[in-house]
Amino acid sequence: MTAKQKEKAANPVFVQPGEPEPLIIAEPEMLMPKGRRFWTDDSMFHPDKDGRLSPNFSVQVVSEVFFGNGPDWLRWRMRPDDKKEAQPDGTFEVVKGKYPHGYFVLDGEPMQFKRTKAGARYFTLADIERMAHALAQGGHIDGAQLALVVQMVKICSKIHGINP
Repeated sequence: MTAKQKEKAANPVFVQPGEPEPLIIAEPEMLMPKGRRFWTDDSMFHPDKDGRLSPNFSVQVVSEVFFGNGPDWLRWRMRPDDKKEAQPDGTFEVVKGKYPHGYFVLDGEPMQFKRTKAGARYFTLADIERMAHALAQGGHIDGAQLALVVQMVKICSKIHGINP
């Protein structure tokens, strides 16, 4: 992450270029609660009838509602960006790309995602909050979008009876 990306992710006041006033004013306490790193944790949620922590969200819902993109946007960011390069002898060699663990690396550790018994990915609010922090750490979303996702996670938690 460049120094500019780090500053952008850590800046508590977010101003869009050309805007006379800040789009979002975020207090540092808004992004992280006192005494904890994140607002939500999987221990706050209970399993549903299928054994998945509830509430849980599909790839499509997470990508569209929380990040404003289509499901392919999220799927591609969860994959390593390895590339196959043709060799002179006609074979192919796998070359590690810039994101060998995908875009979701938080504090240097690749994130692990949950799957249903059928193999579909699903996400808890705790996963979504950490995904936003990972994207901000990598410079893939700005501080304003991080603040919005964290607020959405907090609101959804409260709607589901969880007080983060």
